[in-house]
Amino acid sequence: MVNGRKQASMPDPQRQAVRPICFTDLDGCLLNKSDYDYRPALPALRRWCRMGGVMVLCSSKTWAEMQPMRGELGLERFPMTCENGGVVVPGNSEGQAAAAGIVLGKSRRQILSVLKDLHQSFLFRSFAQMSVAELVAQTSLSADSASLALQRQCSEPLLWQDEPRRLAEFTQQLKAADLTLTRGGRFLHVAGHTTKGLAAQHLLKHDAQMQPPRLTVAIGDAPIDQSMLDLVDIPIAIPDPDGVFHVKISQPPGIRASAPGPVGWAAALQRIMDRLA
Repeated sequence: MVNGRKQASMPDPQRQAVRPICFTDLDGCLLNKSDYDYRPALPALRRWCRMGGVMVLCSSKTWAEMQPMRGELGLERFPMTCENGGVVVPGNSEGQAAAAGIVLGKSRRQILSVLKDLHQSFLFRSFAQMSVAELVAQTSLSADSASLALQRQCSEPLLWQDEPRRLAEFTQQLKAADLTLTRGGRFLHVAGHTTKGLAAQHLLKHDAQMQPPRLTVAIGDAPIDQSMLDLVDIPIAIPDPDGVFHVKISQPPGIRASAPGPVGWAAALQRIMDRLA
């Protein structure tokens, strides 16, 4: 047992037919952090889908951001999770309108009410205070994409501007208000008691495409992905551009990708598919 997750080896494809299911983070994994390019990952993504695999996008991004991306990647039939597990969105059947999803966490209105009070004691800047232009400067997103990122339902990213030592006190204040604080790639994220791992568990239990026998994979690069990595049979850790890993996995069955972003994402996933082919 590692991190609360049962260690698993790769099933022998000759002994049983399993459906591979992958939960993947976006920024720094499927997408480059610098330019959000995913083209190096496309051959592996297409192969995964051809072999009957399920690909679930899991991000801190909003529904408004992820819905067009899911369509652009041709993954509309699969569910996705938004805002770090706070929103679970079902896949779309042919002709079905896009669903806005099920909110699992606290509403943004509740979160902003707590943060308003904490502004009196701590220095930070959340998305609710940022203009589109400011968010573009912080993230290199386009203006249109930044506008979509501000349309949040159940989480609030923020930039910490106070002394580092005061972050623990801030976290305790959030905990007293029944909120959590998690570090992502660029921002700290305030939310209710939801995680990417809990959202993945919800889908594994309720989504018809994910019933056993199955092989579960998760790909992440930041501490906010850890709950998702701990849940699956084969976790894949992606390094940052300097080659540093910010998540913990057990090897084997876990895989530490050889490169950051979509290049490492694709190479690690190809290793799994080669075994299942």
